[in-house]
Amino acid sequence: IAFARVRRLYYGAADPKGGAIDNGVQFFASPSCHHRPEVYGAIAEAEASALLAHAYANQHRVPEARAQLAFAMQHAQDVEPADLAAAAAAIGDRTIALELLRRMRGHMSLVSIENDPRFDMLRGDAGFRELTQAG
Repeated sequence: IAFARVRRLYYGAADPKGGAIDNGVQFFASPSCHHRPEVYGAIAEAEASALLAHAYANQHRVPEARAQLAFAMQHAQDVEPADLAAAAAAIGDRTIALELLRRMRGHMSLVSIENDPRFDMLRGDAGFRELTQAG
């Protein structure tokens, strides 16, 4: 980013443990950094947190995944329910994932979850099958 002289940097959710912009090494605040872009963070932060929760869970970083999911759930009105459900399923919280999917009953995106690979771990669950067949 610095070498490319990117003028503006936008990101969704902060990563307190692995981030390098507002957390951790704070790369652009370093005296050795000769280019500092304009930084705009927390763009769609709740949605980004749900997506990060899913990614962390897939990397077996469950405590971080739970923290990101908790933040996303606090701001659930700003997050696609399927993304919350996918994160919960990836963490292993099947009950929460299915409840979130049940709330989508009659919602158009419920049809698309039947083939969404993020829900592979729920396919054998009778509750999931009932939801996708009732879609």
